Amino acid sequence: MTDNNFGSMPVVRRMADETGLDFSNQISSLESKYQQALKDLYTHLTPIQRLTIARHPNRPTVLDHILNITDKGKWVELHGDRAGYNDPAIVTGIGSIDGKSFMLIGHQKGRNTKENIEHNFAMPTPHGNLRFLFKRESEDEVKQLPSITGAGEDGRTEGEEKTAGALEQGYRKALRMMKYADHHGFPIITFIDTPGAFADLKSEELGQGEAIGQNLRTMFGLKDPIISVVTGEGGSGGALAIGCANKLFMLENSAFYVASPEACAAILWKSAQAAPKLRITAQENYRFKIADGVIPEPLGGAHADPVWTSQQIKFAITQAMEIRSLHIPFPVLRLSKE
Repeated sequence: MTDNNFGSMPVVRRMADETGLDFSNQISSLESKYQQALKDLYTHLTPIQRLTIARHPNRPTVLDHILNITDKGKWVELHGDRAGYNDPAIVTGIGSIDGKSFMLIGHQKGRNTKENIEHNFAMPTPHGNLRFLFKRESEDEVKQLPSITGAGEDGRTEGEEKTAGALEQGYRKALRMMKYADHHGFPIITFIDTPGAFADLKSEELGQGEAIGQNLRTMFGLKDPIISVVTGEGGSGGALAIGCANKLFMLENSAFYVASPEACAAILWKSAQAAPKLRITAQENYRFKIADGVIPEPLGGAHADPVWTSQQIKFAITQAMEIRSLHIPFPVLRLSKE
């Protein structure tokens, strides 16, 4: 089928409206061919194509899914790491799903460039976004921070000392909520959608690896169940920091990897063959028993029908919790139609 065939559908509809003639058979035929072509396309996607869908700018964000799966009016967002900081790259809060309370934690991306900058493209940082960390109103003031704060005896500026005190700002926020949930007996649901940990010098200087390690160690010891859902891309330690779970589910067009195909291609293969070699897709992660289930998406990706996609996530979560409540060992759930 060609694009011209599909593009003719609105033309035929307009002709039918203008002339009053019955073109229902032609319209039905074109729509049928379009749906079949779409189905064929999305049935045979390559790994890099699935990754492109996972990164689609209109793909539902974590907050979209949370609001869709929680009971109406039963979601309360919680902020801060109790050290004076709040990383907007991580969203946390308590929500009710079918009357049962959960702690919900996830990476939050934006809808546009401004929102993505605000949320640091869903990459938590030990030092956070300086604009929000120091609560400056002007970008110029942020740029002048080193000259404003001055340097201490150890060579670090006052701002750097304050930042160092925050240490694992975004990760500690998630860690605090996990401990809170474990204390009150709330199951934890984490939504993973991040390119990875923020790869800058300051993050490494302030102990980003240690911060991620602390989260992993704590998650291993929590009493209540943790269910993780990869809704977009799950990259590197940024994903693992909230992804050490009893059960891991992945949306059909999501990706889970230790390093992005672009990074691996630059280091090893120097070509596009990195994506298939990395085994990043939900289907391959399921085949290797890394993921416990693949959650189906509508044709065209999750952004084609966000509410339906969220309901599939809700079904996977509630089914997993029901199995646990019956004290039956978690089986491998195959939720995808494939």
